[in-house]
Amino acid sequence: MTTTANTDDLTLFERTALEWHHEWYVHLTRAQPSRADQVLAWLHNHVFPFMRAMGCPSGGDLTREQFLGFQTWVADMARLDLGPAPDDPEATVTFREAIDMTGAARSTIQRARQRGAFPGATQDENRTWHIPLGDLHAAGLLAGPLRRGPRGLPTNHQQQAEMRKALAHVLVHGQELGRWTLTFDPDKAPLKVSQTPAPQRRQLTLSEAAQVAARLHSVHQFALWLMRILGLRKAEAFGLQVRDITFVDGRMFLFVRRQGGHRLKQFDESGNVVTEDFKDRLKTQSSLRMLLVPRPMQRLIDVVVEVFHTDDDGVVDANARLVPGLKTANAAGGGAFGTALRNAARAAGINVALDPDLYLGMQAKDLRADLVTDLASEDVPAAVRKRYAGHIAGDDVHDRRYVRPTAAQVRKQVAASDAMEALIAADLPSGDLMVPTPVSCTTDNQPDLAARKATLDGRLSACGWLRPHVDAHGTPMLTADQVSALFKVSERKVREWARESQVDAVFDGQRYLYDTGAVLAVARDLAGFVCVKELAEEFGMDRSQLRLMMGRQGIMAQKPLPGMLQMVNAFDAARLRSMLRHKQEVARRSLTYAQAARELDISPGLVGPLVDAGLLQVDPEGPVQMVTQESVQALVKQAVVGRRGRAS
Repeated sequence: MTTTANTDDLTLFERTALEWHHEWYVHLTRAQPSRADQVLAWLHNHVFPFMRAMGCPSGGDLTREQFLGFQTWVADMARLDLGPAPDDPEATVTFREAIDMTGAARSTIQRARQRGAFPGATQDENRTWHIPLGDLHAAGLLAGPLRRGPRGLPTNHQQQAEMRKALAHVLVHGQELGRWTLTFDPDKAPLKVSQTPAPQRRQLTLSEAAQVAARLHSVHQFALWLMRILGLRKAEAFGLQVRDITFVDGRMFLFVRRQGGHRLKQFDESGNVVTEDFKDRLKTQSSLRMLLVPRPMQRLIDVVVEVFHTDDDGVVDANARLVPGLKTANAAGGGAFGTALRNAARAAGINVALDPDLYLGMQAKDLRADLVTDLASEDVPAAVRKRYAGHIAGDDVHDRRYVRPTAAQVRKQVAASDAMEALIAADLPSGDLMVPTPVSCTTDNQPDLAARKATLDGRLSACGWLRPHVDAHGTPMLTADQVSALFKVSERKVREWARESQVDAVFDGQRYLYDTGAVLAVARDLAGFVCVKELAEEFGMDRSQLRLMMGRQGIMAQKPLPGMLQMVNAFDAARLRSMLRHKQEVARRSLTYAQAARELDISPGLVGPLVDAGLLQVDPEGPVQMVTQESVQALVKQAVVGRRGRAS
């Protein structure tokens, strides 16, 4: 992060704005580095161009009407950047293609998708997103088929309002320094915010959360329950470490004190901005808290520590992140969890929109709101609810700063813990948060855990958390690679069969799983079929020759399923094999006229007269005019014919 620039090219307003930014964010550290970077980008990309467009090199030159029009100006610029609509708005592109076409960062495309800017976007079985060009254009990212306008112009009204607040801060700062005199008070100018309310979301019940959990692997399940049962923010859940677990009078507490789940910017001891996997600071000071863990959640945490963080000698890694890293140990994972959560909810048919005619996908932050709703419905005191969720509970410093558990604090949290235990018992018949799942956390896509696959899968299976996905008859379902090996086709083609309902399969939010009975039934139907390619290789002939032979015999090849090689049924395969064996047998004992001519070193036209003279014998079973090998070799030995191609 930097606020320096060549002052020779800057107006008085711009120099003042950069000075304010440095004092506000670097010297006074009024916000975290990520926010400071965002505001700096607003200044350069939006505020400075606005002031130049208004002809205001000084803040004192700006009128109240111009200041009030700032948001409108930004919004109009954003609309102008839309440009002409794409020729084919229904055509779709992948994320990579969208980045190349728009020039936007991947994070920009990702955030736009997450906030619902691409309503027509779909995700295939490989978890690849396909975005309509029309959605890119409507979101202001695509200014035509192959270009876009200036980057970074927001269409979000709230963000535009926040940018105007930054402009107001700079105007007041310059006046306080005596660099200009304002003709109006920016703090009293009304802000324009969006009048269109966001779609309302309903609460996700515990039983619905369990349905989603059944389509997540154990690591993502654990993150879900940390947020749904304890009300943790996603970054808080991924910031926990094993050493944050403590016990008071036999009850488990979690010390919530850091953030994680993605690369985070923060200030080091020298005031420099660094990027780390953890941030030793929460969203607010009131977020620092000790949470009394409900007993079902305590049992789940115990399992996680035993399975993931305890070695074969029984030693617990206290410094490990409580939510295991998937690709890298103790790092990242927040983005993957959000995607998995949305996919699992969609696969479970769960819509969190209050309006049933509107679809809203799940977001991680919804889980925290659901927990607070549960506590309110159980008449848990507001102060306890706020403290449990990490909100400011009151003006008393002792109430706001929640660091170490005491007996009094335990008593205050018992109400929240008891309420959640009662709800878990009522909504989840088993009373267990460990929902059996067939989804694996040790695939090749999760290399850090895949390195311990045998150990982890064994432990997860032993405790009943990992189980095979079974069909209606209780038979374990097949994966795409298993079906691929059975039918000797690519996995991509097997997944196409599932999408097009050519083979019975279900999508569990991560992959397709195939009904074993249905697959084996297809395999039995194909048991007598023979692949044309394999048949040609069996008899050492070209496939085109075999297909020509099949055409003469009226034998038609077929593809039992799309993508499979051409095959013939058992009856036709037997006919072909009989004919091909006979042909091979004839070829071993006889020669065609042309072959005989080459063997005798004569003109092909002389073979017929030799047959008529009785010197060569015709093979009556040959498919064409053929003479026996025996008669040809007899002529060769007798030297009946000569090199000049004449009979001697």
